[in-house]
Amino acid sequence: MGEVRPGRAPAWWTWARRVTLTVGGAVLLGGAVVLTSLGLDRVDVQPVTCQVTSATPHRNGAGKVTGSSGVLVDTRECGRIEVTGGIDHSDLDAAARSFVVGKRYVFDRGLTSRTWGKYLNMIPTARSFHGF
Repeated sequence: MGEVRPGRAPAWWTWARRVTLTVGGAVLLGGAVVLTSLGLDRVDVQPVTCQVTSATPHRNGAGKVTGSSGVLVDTRECGRIEVTGGIDHSDLDAAARSFVVGKRYVFDRGLTSRTWGKYLNMIPTARSFHGF
C-alpha cells in the first residue's frame, strides 16, 4: 500500500474520490440533457404533414405512472412518430385502427422531436394530429 504521510490521504482514496466525482458529474449531465429534451419537446410546436403507411398500438412500461402509451405511426415523409395526444388510451387498438393508410395527417411536433431527438434515440412524439 505504501506509506501514508500525516495530513495526507492515501493514493487509493484520491483515486476513488476522482472516479466518484466523474461518474456523478456524468450522471447529472445526462439527467439534465434528458430533462431539457423533454421540456423542449413542449416548446415551439409546429405542424408536419405526413402520409401514413401503418399504425400500431404502443404500450411502454408497466403502470399508469411509469408507463406511456400511444400509437406508433409509420409515415413516408416523417418516419416513425408516436402519437400520444388526442388518443383514447383506454382502447389503443381502436385508436390505431382510426388511422387510414395512405391518408395524409398533420402531426404537431415539438422542438426536440423535430430536431436533435434522433441523436438521443428518441421516437418523435406528436402531441396532436388531424387528417385532411
